[in-house]
Parts: sequence; structure tokens; C-alpha cells
Amino acid sequence: MAAKKKAAVAKARLWLGCFVFFEEENDGTFQMLVEAANVRDALEKCEARLHEIAETSTLFQRGATVFLDAIVDIGRAFPIPALVNYVVGTARKSGTLWNDLPEQPDVEIETYVPDENKDGSSEPFVVFEEKAPPPAKKKAAAKKSATKKAAGQKKSAAKKR
Repeated sequence: MAAKKKAAVAKARLWLGCFVFFEEENDGTFQMLVEAANVRDALEKCEARLHEIAETSTLFQRGATVFLDAIVDIGRAFPIPALVNYVVGTARKSGTLWNDLPEQPDVEIETYVPDENKDGSSEPFVVFEEKAPPPAKKKAAAKKSATKKAAGQKKSAAKKR
């Protein structure tokens, strides 16, 4: 009897993507959880989801550049809680300190960070161009503007009396 070959299927794991983004007037950070077989698959799923979010929500509408800080493989149990994505900044000084896995030699966890260019910079993960609000938003804004104009006209009429 011939032994059946089992196809090698990578078991899906849980990943935590840590991102930073810059808009014209704002910057911020966010995290994404994704189930994927490997780091490449996790990054592809995160990128696809970010594009979906940008198309279907008000996020990233003013244009944004998103960078991957790190992606953390959290696909196993951790008997010792792991502190990840530690970000600290101060209003007194410009700049922010970011560490994907700060000072925890007792936590065995793998993180992957993007390659840096020779000058220390890294390539954007995703870039979103500025977009006009969806038509439904335009209608609501126009209606709100018309309501304000009408309210202003009523106030003017009341003053004349």
C-alpha cells in the first residue's frame, strides 16, 4: 500500500503589525492583527486591508504615508506577558522613541523590521493620495451648509423686526 503524501501546509499564526503614519498636519501610530502562515503573507494581508480601509472609510482621506515599524509573531502562548510597541514622546522636545520589543530578555518573541536604506531611512509601506469625500458626505455637508444659511437668514429677519 502506497503511503499518501501530505502536502506541507504552513500553519497559520497570529501577527501584530506596528505602523506609524504621517499626514499633512498629523502623525500617529496604529496596530493591526492578522492571521497568516508567514511574515510575507501577513504583510500582504495588512497592505490589502489598509487599501480597503482607505476606500471604505474616512481614514487616510487627506493623504498619508504609512511605514511599517515592525511585525511581531505572536502565534504562540506567552507564559510571561510581552510588552510590545513601546512608544514615548514629550511635548517639551521634538521626537519620539519607539521600540517594538523593549528590554525583556525573559520573553522569547520574534519581530521582523523592514530593511533600512544606507542613509537610515526606510521605504513607505503604503502611500495614500488625498481624496475628495465620498458623494454621501458631500450631500450631508451641503445640507448642513444650507441649514446654517437658513438659520442665519432667520436670525437676520428677527433682528429687522
